[in-house]
Amino acid sequence: MTQPVLKGKTKDGRDFLIHAECGNLVVPSLRRFQANPNATIVKKAVSPANNAVVKPGDTVSYQLIAKSTGNTNAYVVVADIIPAGTTYVSSTVDTGNALPLANAKHTDGRPIYRWANYGLAPGSEIRITLKVKVDAGTKDTFCNIGYVTWIEGQKIPGVSHPTGKGICHPISAQ
Repeated sequence: MTQPVLKGKTKDGRDFLIHAECGNLVVPSLRRFQANPNATIVKKAVSPANNAVVKPGDTVSYQLIAKSTGNTNAYVVVADIIPAGTTYVSSTVDTGNALPLANAKHTDGRPIYRWANYGLAPGSEIRITLKVKVDAGTKDTFCNIGYVTWIEGQKIPGVSHPTGKGICHPISAQ
């Protein structure tokens, strides 16, 4: 049987309760929880494979996977900058809870598609599949990079985590 012995507040205003259980005093740990939200992003080629040769008119599919790697919810925005020489076709949220945000423009004018998650639990992930079409006249290899950024107000070191070089496709001359 548990019996309250002492109720109070710590110096920083947190409530505590010391109670007796089977004749023993039970003192709760008053360690402060250190919240460390964090998230990573990986981008995978769905179709065709990374570095596969494509030609104008082909559709290329990617998957963005954002994962919460911290010890508390991460409030994130997943973003994809559509590569020059391609046009956005469609996107779907495959797993996780992500809401589309208003699209933006990169400083060079390329469209940015974005999705927000308001509380990605530790260990959980969001998977978004995105399709682009290779524009007529595209001659150079293009690469697509995804980002995860923090929703305003969350104090996390580091602003964004790019996927690295990204998924690249050389263009066929045909």
